[in-house]
Amino acid sequence: MTAFVVVAALLVAAALAWLLPPLLKPRSSVAADRARMNLEVVRDQLAEAQTDHQRGVLSAEQFGSTRAELERRVLEEAGGDVDASMPAANTSRRRLTAIVVAVIFPLAAGLLYWQLGNHIAFDPAAQRPAGQQFTAEDVERMVASLAQRLEKEPDNSEGWAMLARSYYLTKRFADSSRAYERLAQLQPDNAAVLADYADALAMASDRRISGKPIEIARRALKLEPRQPKALAMAAAEAFDRKDYPSAIGYWERLRAVLPPETELAKSIDVNIAEARTLGKSGPLQKKAAGSIMGTVRLGASLASKAASGETVFVFARAADNKGPPLAVIQLKVSELPAKFTLDDSRAMTPQRKLSDAKQVVVGARVSKSGRPTASKGDLEGLSKPMKPGARDVTIVIDRVVP
Repeated sequence: MTAFVVVAALLVAAALAWLLPPLLKPRSSVAADRARMNLEVVRDQLAEAQTDHQRGVLSAEQFGSTRAELERRVLEEAGGDVDASMPAANTSRRRLTAIVVAVIFPLAAGLLYWQLGNHIAFDPAAQRPAGQQFTAEDVERMVASLAQRLEKEPDNSEGWAMLARSYYLTKRFADSSRAYERLAQLQPDNAAVLADYADALAMASDRRISGKPIEIARRALKLEPRQPKALAMAAAEAFDRKDYPSAIGYWERLRAVLPPETELAKSIDVNIAEARTLGKSGPLQKKAAGSIMGTVRLGASLASKAASGETVFVFARAADNKGPPLAVIQLKVSELPAKFTLDDSRAMTPQRKLSDAKQVVVGARVSKSGRPTASKGDLEGLSKPMKPGARDVTIVIDRVVP
């Protein structure tokens, strides 16, 4: 096996082992075994096609056609049935993530070999004893070498794309988001790059789409209204904040770009049906009416006093300041400015609901300790008293807690 195939197969195997199992949970072990075997076959066929292309047996056009067909088969295998025990929106997000990973990992493997460009360095016969295989540590060294190279070639967009995907596949989501940030600076009008950037940011924030990830996804949609990943993220974010009409609209647009017979398209139909049902629910309408939506930002005078990794708590408390907060969400300083939604789903105790309060104060606090209770030196901003249901609220963090 040539060095190219070794590197490609190693990255493919690593990506499948780390990312696909937790994202795709088939209903039966038989289905899971069948999917794994089929993916193994596709992986071997991709490796053979790559070898033939390198040797000149396949032209670039033939190799591109073969790879597209194999990727289509990977998408089909990644489909699977929707798990009825899992919330539909969450299942859709997990399934879409799995499909994205299944599509990009062979491309990342090829880019890694092509971009580093030192064929001899990857030649097992020249560099290693016969029979010795490349390890995960070898791949880490190659990725580190690429990162060092890009320090000298900061405008190499193809290199940044490959580095960002490699970091993503190895679960280094924070590093991946930084690499995508640089790539987005080089290609600001590339909707696919922006969607990947938003995805990496969300993964780095424990899969939280609100804040900066959704803002970037919306930028992608302005450039390309049919961008699949950005549509999926926008739908999931709208569903999470109970904006069911918007979620339905995004899902319908996503379904329109997918073949109707695919499992993903069918799962989107399930999501749309659930959103329509929830949107007509009386209790949920009350919850939405009692929610508070707005934007939080850091005042310019305090920007130097807040580190990007520090925790930001956005909260609503009773206007008389009695008892614990009625609703709380958690962000990072690096995400500011960010949009937020506070509702009963964010309650600290089920007995105290935001929708039941008469008057509340909304605030945001940069916690130096990482704890939700205020401490000396924290940075804070508070609103005037308002009724639940307020929209377009702006919270400016502009004072230091004494």
